[in-house]
Amino acid sequence: MLALVAYAFLVVGHGWTATPLVGLDLYGSNWEPGTVGFFARISGLLLTLLVGGAVLLVRLPRLGAALVTAGALGTPIAFLWGAPVLGPTGIAVTAAAIVLARRRRRTIHARASSATS
Repeated sequence: MLALVAYAFLVVGHGWTATPLVGLDLYGSNWEPGTVGFFARISGLLLTLLVGGAVLLVRLPRLGAALVTAGALGTPIAFLWGAPVLGPTGIAVTAAAIVLARRRRRTIHARASSATS
């Protein structure tokens, strides 16, 4: 449950931070020129990795877990100022993605074994 909350936190946070990519200005005018667009592109990439990886966990568990890990652990690297909060969050999401990928791989392997028997 904790990993699901951590994942939702990352997805919602990146979704909000990436809003300038679709023309929404939710930041106000206190930012330096170009900074909002820069962080929006980073968040858009990390959001794509997180969501795309979660979708791929079903069919391609290793690739899905790798993408979720890149998005989750890329977050505290990209937003270093938030590393004390985002680091443990990324670790929780990464651990859950690995556990889910292993379970999914076992299920796929068991189905393939029973189909050939």
